[in-house]
Amino acid sequence: MRGHHDKTPRQPMTITPKASPGVPNSTADPQRHIRTDHLLGGRTARGAAVTLVSQVVKFLISLSGTVVLARLLTPEDYGLVGMAAVFIGFIAVFKDFRLSAATVQRTEITHNQVTNLFWINLAIGGVITLVTAAAAPALAWFCGDPRLIAITWLASPSNTRRCFGDKCGSSAWQWLTSAPCSGL
Repeated sequence: MRGHHDKTPRQPMTITPKASPGVPNSTADPQRHIRTDHLLGGRTARGAAVTLVSQVVKFLISLSGTVVLARLLTPEDYGLVGMAAVFIGFIAVFKDFRLSAATVQRTEITHNQVTNLFWINLAIGGVITLVTAAAAPALAWFCGDPRLIAITWLASPSNTRRCFGDKCGSSAWQWLTSAPCSGL
């Protein structure tokens, strides 16, 4: 039996973190960026709050931009921008063919699937941009104002940019930029 006068050194206490059940080790798992099994509880609530706040901020920025545009442009020019915006917004409905919804519904997704969805989504955005630009003369003819051609051409790349803002595009971009060879 050891007494308090015994000079034998004691082993130091070490605290080793226990892995949470169902959550893979973040440094050893190559699929850690695209797993969804850890998204329960508090993280989901915080994510919902961040999404809500970001949507409110997005709405306020959009509203502010509309107010500034209304002050800078004449009513006739504002109407032309509005006609082009309605046309581009209608075409933007087809921007991802619901690929992001299919991605969110999966519990497991591989790097190859995310990469393929990213490039497919980007290609769809590019095609929709080209279709929008090609349809600009028809819109100008329908509305009776040739100035709509230039406005539509200038605004049509927004469809490609929107592809980066959806769930599939942004998560794929995040994954691609954090990959080991992303600095090449």
